[in-house]
Amino acid sequence: MRDQYQSLKALELDADTIFGHLQNFIGRQSEPSRQAAALAVLCYFFDRCDIFEDNTAAKADP
Repeated sequence: MRDQYQSLKALELDADTIFGHLQNFIGRQSEPSRQAAALAVLCYFFDRCDIFEDNTAAKADP
């Protein structure tokens, strides 16, 4: 997942586009229960793990 993210980031894509590509990478085209599980894992990575950058500018805004 880290390699995939870094490859997409190197293309200078915006965050929403990167998220969409990562959804496809982990299985957005599968059955609904798998899609939900994949989205939960992807959201966890974005929220809790250090493989993605923190948006410190957004966090600084009140």
